[in-house]
Amino acid sequence: GECHEYPLRLPIVATCFMEPVTLESNAFLQRWKSLEGQDRECQEIVKAPPTSPPIDEAYMERIVHIVTDGLKFGRCPGCDPTIWTVSGAATFRTGARD
Repeated sequence: GECHEYPLRLPIVATCFMEPVTLESNAFLQRWKSLEGQDRECQEIVKAPPTSPPIDEAYMERIVHIVTDGLKFGRCPGCDPTIWTVSGAATFRTGARD
């Protein structure tokens, strides 16, 4: 065999393998519904801690920044019924390097 060395930066988190996807509301809902079933969909509702600053539009913009830049999700325009929700999508890429 041949010896290989691959330097890794640890910890490796799942978001390293995310690819943002931007979907219009109809496409988003169609894909979401295709995930229905046991252990096939994931929805996270996050509540602010009691000691957090008041949730205003500036606070929500920071949340959007975390979702898009930090978690590598694409925004899904037209999916959010209010400014107090954030919808995003991403694909989880695995496999061989290109």
